[in-house]
Amino acid sequence: EDSRSGAGEDYVYKLRMRTGSNRATNVVLYDHIEEAYENNDHWKGHFNGVDVSYAESKLDNYDKPIRIKVYWSPKTDAGSLADDNSWQEYDENTTDKTQVRSLAFEYLDPDGNPSILPQATYSYVLVKMKATEEEDVNSFTYNSLVSEWNAIDNFTGAIIHNITGLTSNVVRVYLQEDLTLHVRKIWDDYDNYYNKRPETLTFTLYYDGEEIDAKTINVAEGETEVVFENLDILNQELYTVEEEEVEGYISSAEQNGVTLAYEF
Repeated sequence: EDSRSGAGEDYVYKLRMRTGSNRATNVVLYDHIEEAYENNDHWKGHFNGVDVSYAESKLDNYDKPIRIKVYWSPKTDAGSLADDNSWQEYDENTTDKTQVRSLAFEYLDPDGNPSILPQATYSYVLVKMKATEEEDVNSFTYNSLVSEWNAIDNFTGAIIHNITGLTSNVVRVYLQEDLTLHVRKIWDDYDNYYNKRPETLTFTLYYDGEEIDAKTINVAEGETEVVFENLDILNQELYTVEEEEVEGYISSAEQNGVTLAYEF
């Protein structure tokens, strides 16, 4: 689930999990805050806290209520709770939130033992953040969930699978309300050596395969770019652009996901 935020505003994102056809125990959800893609140039938000109320709400088919024990680490690449001694128990009132770089959510029963989640259980926790104060219209960040649990045989109760390092639920958070899509024409024709360029050239914008807009450049006057504005940033992957066919030319395009630009 993608999200968006204005500069300096509060926002939340979900870490979701769903058990499969077997019950699950020893469930832990991990989040290395804003580190979903290594070496990705993205802005850094500020950690504000967590909300585990949905995960702790008792469902009818749970054997016992759920209690989520939250841990934090100052390391961006903290390992599992069992193998990394940097984890500390999180306290909403006393933990220095400026030091939190990784989070772990352990599913326990009221007695402190690992919970047993029924098959096909859906659960999530919320991470609360504050966006950077810097306004960068092309700025976004990534968060992702890594989960671990043991699958239990529904008949014998024996542990049959160890699910470790399952990455899913990548969340993109954008520091802007709308998407602006730049389309730039680059001619590869030896500076119009054969004098075959058209007077004008039209670019058509599609959303999920349906035409929604079109804009034209005046080639004869040297125009090379059109801009489509006020698009839905949370569904940007559904937008595509096509160039009008020109006799004697072969059209190809590259999309730059950082600058949100098409180049033909």
